[in-house]
Amino acid sequence: MQVKNKMLKQIYKNKKADLAVVLLVFLVVLLTLSSLFLFLTNSRVDSSSVDVSFLDGLLIREKKAEFYLDSFVEQAFVKTYAGFAANKKYMVNQKEKDGAVFFTDVLDDSKLNSKFKGEFDLNYKVLSQEREKQLSTEIGEDNLDNLKDYEISLGDKGAKIRFKNLVFYERQSSERDSGLIHAPPSEYVTDFNISVNFNGLGLHSFKEIYNAKEECKVKQGSEEKEKCFKEKLFNFNVEIIDKASQDYYLVSLSSKRLFLINNELKPVSFDFAQSL
Repeated sequence: MQVKNKMLKQIYKNKKADLAVVLLVFLVVLLTLSSLFLFLTNSRVDSSSVDVSFLDGLLIREKKAEFYLDSFVEQAFVKTYAGFAANKKYMVNQKEKDGAVFFTDVLDDSKLNSKFKGEFDLNYKVLSQEREKQLSTEIGEDNLDNLKDYEISLGDKGAKIRFKNLVFYERQSSERDSGLIHAPPSEYVTDFNISVNFNGLGLHSFKEIYNAKEECKVKQGSEEKEKCFKEKLFNFNVEIIDKASQDYYLVSLSSKRLFLINNELKPVSFDFAQSL
């Protein structure tokens, strides 16, 4: 009787294991089919039939193009951000005293978005002209005009850039009586949505910098102020220069990460003054 119970338990365990394997296989198949469905519904493929090699070719081409465009957009974004920092374009009520610049607020979201987009457009255009050959190779010559038509929005965490109606071509193969032949290239149309995150780049938003300025001004002494800034703006190196005899102190911020800006590897820097 005891042996029979052991056998029954073993059979029960084996069935549970088989069921787990079947369930796992089912989930993998379901995930694969879901991914394929999303790819076909979110993109626009001009073809009456789709084969596996065609999809593989398109996916590889798309991911390579997206990877390059992501890096390209990041450079234009950082150059725009660095220009805002150096030229203090984010400041409201800017005042100068003995070469030190004071400010009381940052641009509101609407004005900052509009101003940043204008600067980004200029930097993006210059980079596009400088690297037109690379863009043509990596993204496709047919997309050069489409790359000029994009939407950008700046938020507290970063920016979102959307490129619409990018076109890729890939050949589908079909078998005929005489063997394998290639049909004309099929057209694949899609959108790229690229996100650039301040913290992901090793930076901070202009609002974060302003908030740190306001929160740290109540701290006593240069060391406490510097400690406060370092806690709030952890991506930056911080230096506080006390000008107590003149009733203010200087704040110098520089990103820990170096960026390629105008063919030169350097940090992004901010500097401003705060009244005591």
